[in-house]
Amino acid sequence: MSWHKDLNLLRDTLAEVYPTESIARTIVSEAGVSEKFIDFDGSAIEFWKNILSQAHDNNQVQNIINVAKQQYPQNIDLLEAEKTYHGRKASDLAKPIIYTKRKIFIKYRIFIIFVLCIVGVTSAFLYWRHVESTSDICRTGVAENGRIRVLASHVEHDQIRWWVGQDGQGLRTFTCPQTNCTKETLSPANLFLQSERVLTLAWDKAAPEPSNIWVSTAEGTLTKLSWTEGQWRQTTAIKQNYCPANAIIVEKDELYLGPIDSMQPYLYKLDKQQQWSILGRLNIVDEQLRFKVRSLVSNDAQNGIWAATDLGLYRVHADSSSSPLKPPELDSQYMPISDAALDSSGLVWVGTSRNGLFIFDPIINQWTQITELPSLNITGVSLLSSNNTAIIGTDNGIAICTWKEISSNARCNLSENPYRGQKIELVNLSSNGIAAVSVAESFDLYHMLLPLHSMIDHVNINTLHKQKE
Repeated sequence: MSWHKDLNLLRDTLAEVYPTESIARTIVSEAGVSEKFIDFDGSAIEFWKNILSQAHDNNQVQNIINVAKQQYPQNIDLLEAEKTYHGRKASDLAKPIIYTKRKIFIKYRIFIIFVLCIVGVTSAFLYWRHVESTSDICRTGVAENGRIRVLASHVEHDQIRWWVGQDGQGLRTFTCPQTNCTKETLSPANLFLQSERVLTLAWDKAAPEPSNIWVSTAEGTLTKLSWTEGQWRQTTAIKQNYCPANAIIVEKDELYLGPIDSMQPYLYKLDKQQQWSILGRLNIVDEQLRFKVRSLVSNDAQNGIWAATDLGLYRVHADSSSSPLKPPELDSQYMPISDAALDSSGLVWVGTSRNGLFIFDPIINQWTQITELPSLNITGVSLLSSNNTAIIGTDNGIAICTWKEISSNARCNLSENPYRGQKIELVNLSSNGIAAVSVAESFDLYHMLLPLHSMIDHVNINTLHKQKE
């Protein structure tokens, strides 16, 4: 890996802003840089030098800068480091001979281009004005074939049905009895989906037995699967008017949606008549920033929806704007959130990518920070609401935390962590206490009433997928 002195300022700035290995790995992952050949040992200066060397060799330095600027848009050192880097890059790439050839070529095309511009400018402008979801406004990221994007479950008759949405391998499902899960083959459930890149799915939890599942895919289609005549069938397929949904809440056949990666800071609603509308606006400081809704939670949409985004926590009401909420002691402008959950008493459990776990009481506006965790980089939060117990995923395994109302604090069990050293992709708790923990392309099932190391089942999705092919 090569090193250039003009990367020194960027290295020093990133080492100061992201001084720990776990945070640096998160930035590297979000920037799309491969960790395979990066040495994270040593001080922050050392591993950031290794990261930038690898990124430079693959023309990905700007990706890292973009991720950092989303979180620290006003950081003067970061902006100066970007200018320094591009000053070097521009001089290195200067090719006078090629430039001269291009100049001659352009000279003979300029008149034709001018005419085409005059003819097309009006239609192009109108198209830009009316098309809501474009590649400039919406992004769905690079597909990671086999990566589990969503885990969900519900009680179906006398058994639990698990839904597994993957990036590049569609939607899969399997069932198991509530008392004794045995290993089953994952069955394809995406026969009617128009894409195999599943982003999220949801059902109406108010129903006694959920009979409708909504699936959002990266290509922008919402598909409704319904339980009819003893099997799941597609009953509706709707093209989304806005950016593809990365988070969905379903209440009484009405959908509330948050986009995956957008420059339009809104939540959206799809009513019973399948009419689209804007639910509410999320106020952000810099309108040029993209934002991603990680999760939506609510006990009653009429009382507001909590939106966990990579720019902060919002409480959104219909036809209104909302500003980000954060603990007053945090100095940073944004508090990147990876996941959130709402318990039965109205407390919001907020997992962040840098500051650990917070439990927010909206009634008294009190934030309680939990840092006694395997890592402060939270990747997932899932609640067993009946007793205010949550399973917390991090980039260093899991923890089981219980809220103690008397002391207004949470106690976390760190001893039962079979995933120490591993990044947890997703966690999910079924209504009867079965926990699913996803790592890379597989997941394990546990019973929360027993010690966590008592495994019910283990399924490797990627292997099963290849067997079925």
